[in-house]
Amino acid sequence: MDYLNGIIDQVQDFGATPIICTVIPPDPTDFRWMIDPMVQALNVEIRALAELRGLPLAEMYDALTLAGGDSLEDLFYDSLHLTDEGYHVMADEAYRVISKLITQGG
Repeated sequence: MDYLNGIIDQVQDFGATPIICTVIPPDPTDFRWMIDPMVQALNVEIRALAELRGLPLAEMYDALTLAGGDSLEDLFYDSLHLTDEGYHVMADEAYRVISKLITQGG
């Protein structure tokens, strides 16, 4: 996580508040699905870093898996890129976090 800490430090040096995002899940219909346990493990580290540093966290993984339900693959256009619906889910999660920052004066 040293690389991520370095990026966070640089952003904060400019007086900005970085928003940390979890990694999105892979498309379950694609061969990349086998890396999902690694994605989930990385997200555990990302969540811990956000908490440790007191930074806002956009739960992109959880937002997409919740929205996709049993048909997560419907949020993927080509097994790598999201559909418009998938990107809307991510935008809604980003909006939720940014709105919270604004109302808290962060």
